[in-house]
Amino acid sequence: MKKLVFAICLAISSIAWGQSFNTLATDNTGDDYASNMDVTEFATALSPNQDSIYFRISHANIRSGDFGYLLALDTNSVPTDGATINQTNLFSGSPNTSMTSDLLVMVYENTFFPGATLEVRDANQMPAGISFVIDTVDDYSLSMKFALADIGGDEAMNIIAGVGSFDISASGPSDIIPNNNYIELVNGTTLKIEEENIVTSIYPNPTIDFISVSQRGKVEIFDITGALKLSKMVEANQQVDLRHFPQGVYILNQNGASIKLVKK
Repeated sequence: MKKLVFAICLAISSIAWGQSFNTLATDNTGDDYASNMDVTEFATALSPNQDSIYFRISHANIRSGDFGYLLALDTNSVPTDGATINQTNLFSGSPNTSMTSDLLVMVYENTFFPGATLEVRDANQMPAGISFVIDTVDDYSLSMKFALADIGGDEAMNIIAGVGSFDISASGPSDIIPNNNYIELVNGTTLKIEEENIVTSIYPNPTIDFISVSQRGKVEIFDITGALKLSKMVEANQQVDLRHFPQGVYILNQNGASIKLVKK
């Protein structure tokens, strides 16, 4: 399956619980029902002592009395061994099938029954027995806080998020983020997906020696600490020699896009 991952540095905003959030994914507006929230951004943060993780789902339209939020987590970073994510109510009609979920988190409320319901289901669609807290101070976003020990023990996980109405637990979200891929978190590195930047591609990936870069432009390759390991101009489909690179995970930047690169 195709994943694009984008490296980002320091957190850029500070809201719920005083945390500084990193934006990991953005979504265009207009791909949700007119009466629904229309998701625009997904962001995360770690607590100062790194024992809790915060997730924030933002949307273009104000939250009404009928709402639903969904967070699908692949906590073991194996995107094919969990439960299928129900997307029956998806406005686009094109479900994101790039991953399954080990944990399915939902927050929803019906106007006639005030008070949000918080629910976590495991891969067998059974109650997972995991508690979390939410922040709904901002009418255009919802933040959730989990103890890392309850959801895999660290921040390495894959994520799809979404918004919908109060029936999100039965029919799924009406709008998801990302639309086609999943967000990937790696221990020690925060990664980002942006729909608009699917431009550059590389092949093969993983590689043992050379890669071909699809687009013309300056190529920069960084290791996961942010150290620059290579910088050069390339033509479209030109090969780049990586034989001298140690095995590991790198980030290749070109023309405003970034891709996770694995050297074996």
